[in-house]
Amino acid sequence: MDLEAALNGLKIDIGMIRNNNDSICGTMEVKQPKRKNIIPSDPEPLNHPKVVTQVLSQMIPLRTMYGVTNVYGILSTYSSWRFFRWVPEGEDIDKSLETTQTLENPYVSESPKKNTMDENIYQTPQKVQSELGEKKARNSPPTSPQPFRVSPGMEDDEEQENDSPSEIKTGTLYASEVITDGPRALGMLAWVLGEMNRSPINYVPAHQRDFLCVVQKDGLVGGYEKLIHTREHYKGRMPRLTNTSLYILEELGHRHQGRVYRAMSKNGNLCVLKYFVKSQYVLQDGKRAEADTGTVALKAVDYWNIAYERWLPPAAFGKWGGGDAIIMPDLEKMSVSVTREQVLPMLEETMRGRFFDKGIWHGDPAWRNVALVRTEAGDILKVAMIDLEPQRMIEKAEVSEWKEFVTMWAAFKGALDCDWTNFEMAETTGSLSA
Repeated sequence: MDLEAALNGLKIDIGMIRNNNDSICGTMEVKQPKRKNIIPSDPEPLNHPKVVTQVLSQMIPLRTMYGVTNVYGILSTYSSWRFFRWVPEGEDIDKSLETTQTLENPYVSESPKKNTMDENIYQTPQKVQSELGEKKARNSPPTSPQPFRVSPGMEDDEEQENDSPSEIKTGTLYASEVITDGPRALGMLAWVLGEMNRSPINYVPAHQRDFLCVVQKDGLVGGYEKLIHTREHYKGRMPRLTNTSLYILEELGHRHQGRVYRAMSKNGNLCVLKYFVKSQYVLQDGKRAEADTGTVALKAVDYWNIAYERWLPPAAFGKWGGGDAIIMPDLEKMSVSVTREQVLPMLEETMRGRFFDKGIWHGDPAWRNVALVRTEAGDILKVAMIDLEPQRMIEKAEVSEWKEFVTMWAAFKGALDCDWTNFEMAETTGSLSA
């Protein structure tokens, strides 16, 4: 089981579960048990609507983005357990896989019919026959279908986003009752983990999917929507900052600080959506102090907009799907197919004019953090550093001596030279992360 931050809530008590092939196959959330001898008594956390909503919002991307056919989730306080199965709207939990086999477990009752008049649509999961022929999901960062490019008149283009209200669906979530008996919970846990591991993973490119996962700005839960589009739908430009809905296309990478996704507006304008999941030590009032994820995200926006003012599209903060996230332009990542001799002089110019002269410095010199901006003709026009992680950024205000640029650049370039072999190997094996 790989506990790592998930898509929308991005809390450290929410994690993804991977199967034997290292593909994401399920989700698990751990909650604090209700306190004893408290008046009034705490509500049962596993029945709380907000908690169940969190589980639902973690399960939808498993199908719509990662291609998991049979989507299961686990909710636990370790003293009590609840198990979930999610199906898209219009897909019958039995007929979709041509089986009417119900859960053969003496501890969980057979699923009743869905009552659409009742707010509690969270019913008992049913067992389904697992399919064979699993296709492993790709785990290397995909290249942008249309990276940001500079074209004449782009700054004056007043294209309006198509951000009209959409029919966002959430499907049906089936759930067991809360199980507090240890042996009963263990049996159900083993069965659900087995179903997760056996579920087929049918990963398809975003432009070939029937549904796309949707997150909304200042929204607590997303959903999915049918949006027919092709590769020609994508545009090499940013969504407008007033846009309130984004469609998640694919995961670009993850580290312990957060997750990074490629997303688009309904018009096909592309961006990078980066979530922050853990506190970081950032510079505040002249000294480093631990800051929450919202503060970290805002600091990352500040660094980007200071460095790239009037040079690249601005970054912006938002509570996307309930998580602290920023959106940035979808730039072309550096590749071994591009010669270093062409890139390094342009990067040196960027580090001097966009970082050093502004009293900031990128503290993570690695080729995975180098990005290119081309003209419409395909010529490299600009070279930028991405992943301006606040904890690794350096400011002139916090160091005792701000060295000469030539000294700082020499150390920076030396680190890049040392990193090239690892970068080549990582790109060849598909192990790069954003």
